[in-house]
Parts: sequence; C-alpha cells; structure tokens
Amino acid sequence: MKNITSSIARVILPALLVLSFSARSAEMPDAARRVLRLKSKVETQGKVIQLKDLVANNAVLTAEEAEYEIMKTPLESDVKMSLVDIAYIMQRYPSLMSVKIKGEPLVVFKHVGDMHVLDQAKKLMHRYLKSNQPWKDWDIDVVFNANDEALISRVGAFSRMEAEPTDSKSMIGTVDFRVSFYDEHDRLISKQNLSPKILCRADAFVIRDSHPKGHVLSTSDLKKVPVWLGDDKKGYITDEKLCVGKELAREVTSGDYLRVNDLLNPVCARRGEVIWVTSTIGGLSVKLAVRAEQNGRLGDMIRVTNRSTQKAFDVELTGPKNAVLKMGS
Repeated sequence: MKNITSSIARVILPALLVLSFSARSAEMPDAARRVLRLKSKVETQGKVIQLKDLVANNAVLTAEEAEYEIMKTPLESDVKMSLVDIAYIMQRYPSLMSVKIKGEPLVVFKHVGDMHVLDQAKKLMHRYLKSNQPWKDWDIDVVFNANDEALISRVGAFSRMEAEPTDSKSMIGTVDFRVSFYDEHDRLISKQNLSPKILCRADAFVIRDSHPKGHVLSTSDLKKVPVWLGDDKKGYITDEKLCVGKELAREVTSGDYLRVNDLLNPVCARRGEVIWVTSTIGGLSVKLAVRAEQNGRLGDMIRVTNRSTQKAFDVELTGPKNAVLKMGS
C-alpha cells in the first residue's frame, strides 16, 4: 500500500501544482493577475534555457525573472516537456507562484548550435588534421553531426583545441576523437568525445558506357570524376590498375561508380583446356603444357594433370592459360 500511495503522489503532485497556480491567481483581481504565454517551440544556443526564452510575452517579466533558469539545454535535437512539468519547475521561484500560465500541452525544446563556435571548431579540427598523417597529404573536409554540434555549443567560447584519435582503424568517414578545449588563458575548459565525418576528395572511376555482366574492362571503358569519400563512399575505386582487365560482376549503366565488389578477376582457365605451367628451380625455368581440371580466375589455385604422366598437381593462375608451379605444391 505504501508503494502504491507513493506512486500516486508522484503522478498527481505536478497536476496539483498547476491547480495551485490557478488557485493563487484566482485570489487576485483580474487586473493584477499576470499571464505567461509559453511558446510552443523554444530554440536556444546557450547552456541553459531561461524563463525569457520560454515566455512569448516576456515584457511582463522583471529583469530578475527573465534570468530564471528553467532547465539545462538538452543535448538531443528535440525534447518535449508538458505544461504540467514546466509548472512544477517554476514552483522553485516564489515570484511566479501567483502567475497564470497558458500554452500548448507540450512544449518542444530544440538546441541550435552557435555558428561562430561551430565554425571555429571546424576550422581548428581541419588545421589539426592537415598537420598529421595520413590527412596531411589529402584534400579533406570535416562535418560535425548533430550530437557533436550540441556538445561543442555547450562548451561555449574557447581559444584553442587539441584532438586525439581514439580509434586508428578508420581514417575517413566517421572517426572518433577525444577533444580538449582551452580558454584564452590556456586553461582546460572541457573534454568531449566527438565523432566528426572526415571526407577525402579523390578521383573515382565510373563506367563510360553501359556493359553487361561478364564484360572485361579496358582503359577506354573508364572515366574519372571527383568525389568526396566518406562512410557512404568506401569501396569506390580510385586506382585504374584495379579496374583494367577485371570482369564485371554485374550489369552496369553509363555513369555508374565502380566499387571493389563490382569486379572479378578474369577467368584464366576452363576445365579441359590446355594451359602452360612454368616451374623455376634456381636459374632454370621449365614450361609444361597441362590439362586444367577446374575453372579458375587470376590468382586462383586449380588442379591440373600432366598429359604424359597423368600426374595431378596444383598450380596458381597468373594470366590467360598461364600458371606457375610453386615448389612444394
């Protein structure tokens, strides 16, 4: 019973406080009663949301009341709070006990970044990256996500920052950093974990004309176009050598970007074909014609048979109808 009573109290207490607002207001003449009209949406760049940010007709507030702190600025982009919850918070301030509040049932609080602070953070992060490998030699850009912007805005004004990657596995796309912010006296203000997106500008290859699956690419099939490489561009091909001589794993249309998964090594041997195998011992090389017992692509190990002795062994395909025998195979 004690737990049930406690739960009921937690539910009805805020509602009773709103009624208290109205009851206290009712004791006053209409002419003396103040009405605070709350905004349906509150946007702020600061660390805290003050009463003046929340009230639409804030001319009715005293200078002291305007500065009353209602809540910390939310990190999330949108936070909703009921009129009952807001009334409960306002009970902390005696001068607000006699006011009447009006507004939508729910108020949306939205954090918006301080553009000056965000621009400075982006500039200094870019400067740090261009002073360190591997970003030093790249054409890069930095994009902060919404959570990063909220954290940076909460830090407020700063003079310099230091960044240290916390994960060396990824150098482009989303990269995690531990960032320290310092004031004009070089005192540490705050440390934050940020995950900006690092974009790298490069020339990626696209298909010049449409081709069916199985087409073997040549230089004339390719065209270079500039692209910013990030999370969604990993796997794009920027080296022509990785394309020429490869077989398409899917049908492509003109203008399609080529990804690593779109290409296959070319078929170099088919079952039953005669292929040439080179074996090198010391400075002596011997070439032997054998029969392929399997299909295989460049770099594959396949089974072959010596047509004279019928002995079977494995070779590595190095080109069309060509292979090498590695000693010990």
